[in-house]
Amino acid sequence: MRDAAPGLIAKIGMHKPLVVSFVGKAIWGHVESYLVRIIKERGKHPRKHPFSYDLQPYKLVYSDDVLKSPSAQFHRSCNRD
Repeated sequence: MRDAAPGLIAKIGMHKPLVVSFVGKAIWGHVESYLVRIIKERGKHPRKHPFSYDLQPYKLVYSDDVLKSPSAQFHRSCNRD
């Protein structure tokens, strides 16, 4: 499952959904570890937060050509308007 996270993020970037839902905490854990690794590679330091079954504080910022540039930007934010 851990090896599939980059491909899943690429598919999410290709289809550009407004919300992504995961069924199962284990799958989300693998995806989150990949997101944290990407954030650290960009020189940022993600803050640890306790897990809750609710909206997670991540936002995918789409680039114009996600497939050409797989290093999409991930920002930690939790705006619930």
